[in-house]
Amino acid sequence: MVIDMINHKELMQEAWNMAKSGAVRFGGKAKEYLSASLKIVWEQVRKVMKLNSKLIAMEQMLDSLQFTRREYAAYVHNVLLPFAKDGQPITRKLLNAIYKVIGFKNSIDSGTKSIIRYTKRYSLETYYLLADIKLLRTTKKATRYVVEVKNTAVAVHWIPKSILNQKKEIPNWFIKEKKLFLI
Repeated sequence: MVIDMINHKELMQEAWNMAKSGAVRFGGKAKEYLSASLKIVWEQVRKVMKLNSKLIAMEQMLDSLQFTRREYAAYVHNVLLPFAKDGQPITRKLLNAIYKVIGFKNSIDSGTKSIIRYTKRYSLETYYLLADIKLLRTTKKATRYVVEVKNTAVAVHWIPKSILNQKKEIPNWFIKEKKLFLI
């Protein structure tokens, strides 16, 4: 099923490129590094396949709990949310389940996570990550936040203080425009 979707030509090209860069970096011929580079590439493919099967199992569990509201909410709070907050990628369906139970926030405080969309190599799926959002700088007119995944900045947001309401919440139109979805 998933094996059919793998482009073997692309995998071999990547393995050869990896082998060539290994030969340039460490000396020798590219074919001497081909075996190791193929093992690395296939290990990456296996990780993606394992992740996809885990996400499919979570989606099936959500489907089975669809009619029992309390168990559905408990599954989201006790399984999905900790899984996502641990830095694991989730699918759109799982993200929608989290949103349905918890909802999005309009303010940033400690523990707030930002949702980031990305694609993983060797997969046709689109994944979502819950990334840390941290205060970077405050000025008289705006506050600057940085969104980080594993201590690597992936986005920076300037939030003007003039748009915040009396509760210091970010308006929905700004969240949608900047795609700054918060949990």
